[in-house]
Amino acid sequence: LVVLSRNHCKSVVDCIMQKFQIGLPFCHFIISTLGEIALSNPVDFCPYLHKVLNRIIPMMGILKAESVRILSAEGIRKLGEAYLEFLDSGNSQSYSEIADPSALFVTIYDHVVSAWFSPRDNRVRCANLHLLGVLTNFLPLDRLREETSRLIRMIAPVHWKTNDPVPSIEGLCHIIQSTDKLGFQINDSAMDHLLLCMIYQVDAMSQVKNVSSLRYQGEVLRFFSYSTKQYQSRLCHILFDKLLSGQERMRCDVLLILKHLVNSKSLSLDYGRSILTTLMPFLTGDISSHVSVLMMNYIFYLLVALLESEYIALDRSEVYVRFMFCQLLQNSESDKLGKMNLVPMAQANKKSQFCQSIYYLISNVPSTEAVFWPLLFQYLCCKEFTDLLDEICKYLTVIAKRMNSTNRLTIIYPYGNERLPKSHFIFARLLVCLGTPFKRKVFNQNLLELLEQMASFFFPSLSTAWTEDIKLFHRRLAEENFKCDDRWQNQLAEVSEPKAYALFLIKTLNFVGNDKWIGALAAALREQFYLYYEREEAKRMCFMCFGITLSKLQSGVLVVDYLQALFVNTSHTSITEQTSLAEAVGYVAQGHVDIVLTKLENVTKREHVRRSSGVLGFIRDAIPLRPVLGNDMLSLRSTVLLCYGYVALHCPLDLLPMKLEHVIMRYLTSYFDNVEVMINLIRLFF
Repeated sequence: LVVLSRNHCKSVVDCIMQKFQIGLPFCHFIISTLGEIALSNPVDFCPYLHKVLNRIIPMMGILKAESVRILSAEGIRKLGEAYLEFLDSGNSQSYSEIADPSALFVTIYDHVVSAWFSPRDNRVRCANLHLLGVLTNFLPLDRLREETSRLIRMIAPVHWKTNDPVPSIEGLCHIIQSTDKLGFQINDSAMDHLLLCMIYQVDAMSQVKNVSSLRYQGEVLRFFSYSTKQYQSRLCHILFDKLLSGQERMRCDVLLILKHLVNSKSLSLDYGRSILTTLMPFLTGDISSHVSVLMMNYIFYLLVALLESEYIALDRSEVYVRFMFCQLLQNSESDKLGKMNLVPMAQANKKSQFCQSIYYLISNVPSTEAVFWPLLFQYLCCKEFTDLLDEICKYLTVIAKRMNSTNRLTIIYPYGNERLPKSHFIFARLLVCLGTPFKRKVFNQNLLELLEQMASFFFPSLSTAWTEDIKLFHRRLAEENFKCDDRWQNQLAEVSEPKAYALFLIKTLNFVGNDKWIGALAAALREQFYLYYEREEAKRMCFMCFGITLSKLQSGVLVVDYLQALFVNTSHTSITEQTSLAEAVGYVAQGHVDIVLTKLENVTKREHVRRSSGVLGFIRDAIPLRPVLGNDMLSLRSTVLLCYGYVALHCPLDLLPMKLEHVIMRYLTSYFDNVEVMINLIRLFF
């Protein structure tokens, strides 16, 4: 019948009304069926509502069985909800001939209060209260003033005793709605007590997440949405007070309520920003020692809601974004959460959900562009967030694509914010990370896409020079058998090309051809040494890019200073770092072979000075005994020997014979009689 009524409402209702008459056998499903029909098609049903109610009222006195009263109360409630939906839809103006059924609903209200509240069964009382809550929408103002407090007092004992408390909460929601329509406010003491009781019903930390508990929680949150229309000030005052002074469970409940209010657009802009002020002690760490991981999760999702609803002002956004990315760094639940035996709000992979939330904001909420751009470049170049480079590059790529589509790709550096990296620093960071092997190739794919989008920002028309290289890189990364290992530089291009990534950088620097720009890139690479102290592969790539850049630099003075920086920032006891330094020195020799050889000679001279230092050191040097070298000095000498090998490898061919004969071999032969050094040298090469 309900399905048929969607297209044939008049025929179905007429057929039912023929069976629904005084004197005929009564079927208690008739009222329930009429309620279902009304809810499924309120526009076509409401012209018959007055007739249906006139038929129901005389028969209410004969409804004695509790099961019949439950079904009848549900049916009448649905009739009332259908009429309210009819009024809200705006169709009532097109059906002006429909008689107002409010007086009939008030009559039903009086009968239920006087005759249907005697049973002991809480299911009947709960169904009746749910019905009365809907019928309060039809009470006149004076009557509503009298009944509101009474109904609230009646709901409380029923709510605690019933197995299904959802109807009582729905009844409360209707009571709040009815007071809103008539502009009537519940007295302060009663409302404060009601709000406090409802906060405890949220139960955000509950481990039970079945359909029934989620439905109940949803109804409780809906109650708070309705409450904000007239009691926003009182509600926010209570919530903020409990957030700062309440227990952990209460705080989580408050955070979930605030998140719901923000998502439902129930709060004004002023109160929305007051949430941020209240959260500040948690975001800055002033009281973070007393906060569990679960509560930090709720704060994260509340910030996401505030960003989506545009409550966050740009001037304080850095604090909120930093908090969100610090939460991303926590890949696993804390010990405290485990001891509390709690389940996180979402699924087990918290980091993945956080990443998806931020990605949603950046992709779908245009106002967040100013929040994350260019702030994320600071995190891109920050050692603290190295583990989040994949996500950061993905977020920046989305914004960069959007900016490129409207020809507005740029970075505006606010006055006084010196922490934001400049273009050369960003380029150097992307360059090094792109050439570094990572466990997941998607990491390098995101880096490559960001580098591609930012090409014109780094240097005009650079994207045109990269066209073929970028295509080649994408094609190589798309291969199914691709592996991110220590042969990454070779795998970026053809397998037969052993120096593909180096040639890519050389090609880029040749295209730029601007010594000032190249000098700025060299300075940026030098400043980033500290980022890779604990990452040998990344440090090796940084040294390689640094050496290639120095080979194109015209200032010999700067080259000398930067060569010294290479030696100072190398651990000569690590074979990997020795090789990284030697490769970089070799690349520098491509453009400054004389400076490099002079630098290596000066390093060996300091070795001799150090060996002969001290009181009567000249006497020790005169004694024909074999000198004993310390481990550090032996490692330094091995590094120098390896550097000479790479210098010979990269030295221009026209200068190679002369440099080999007069400089390199002359130095190497002086150590041929030192067995320890030769053994170490052999180990380095093989």
